Amino acid sequence: ILERLVNDSRLSARKVVCEELEKRDAKPLDPNLLQSFGSRAYRAFHQLDRLRPSQQCEQSHRVTSDIGDLIQEAGQLKAAHAIMALARVAGVMSHASDTGQVFHDTVASCGGIPYDLAEAMKKQLQLVAATDWGSLKAAYEQMLRVQSRLQDDFAIEEFDPIVSEMAKHCKS
Repeated sequence: ILERLVNDSRLSARKVVCEELEKRDAKPLDPNLLQSFGSRAYRAFHQLDRLRPSQQCEQSHRVTSDIGDLIQEAGQLKAAHAIMALARVAGVMSHASDTGQVFHDTVASCGGIPYDLAEAMKKQLQLVAATDWGSLKAAYEQMLRVQSRLQDDFAIEEFDPIVSEMAKHCKS
């Protein structure tokens, strides 16, 4: 973008940035990127597996920080793509109860990662274009499973409004 602006001083920076964003947003989500979000979330949740519970407790902030980075990265994507990526992270999180102390400290405690994910998803849901809702069916189905696992097993309800909003647009 900068190169284009430097080479042609008559161009409007706003117009060039908008054009580049439209080009980026028109591309379908790379399946490898979506898989990468899941893989990196898995690594984040399991990075402390070999430590004693007391050490996991002391270092659980690393998990929260790494998941926070994934949430921030997803926020840079087109809204529908961000929802897909965040749903993938939520899916991995809902299976992370085997991490013991890490799960307790980062997921099952009040607020924590579920709250951060839900807030990021709420923000992105407001930005989803009407034409993009059809591409979110798989993310909606994944969020239904996440909601069920976390609500039934841990009484975590942060994703209820997300699933309700998605249901309005994604139900068959």
